[in-house]
Amino acid sequence: MVSYVKINGELVEGFFKERITRFSAIAKIDGDDVLCFLPNPGRLEEILHEGARLILRKAARSGRKTAYDIIA
Repeated sequence: MVSYVKINGELVEGFFKERITRFSAIAKIDGDDVLCFLPNPGRLEEILHEGARLILRKAARSGRKTAYDIIA
């Protein structure tokens, strides 16, 4: 059985660069370093290593500190 999850919003691909705080990280998107929101405060050391592929969702609301959310 296959299940799917619908993700609303504009998605882009990026690559993990470094974790800044529990809830923020730097991702490389089209060659630029971008501050992103990381909703999981866990350690994630096995997953988040430099160069790891990320799926990011463009923030729906303007005025935020981060323009993207890391979702996968």
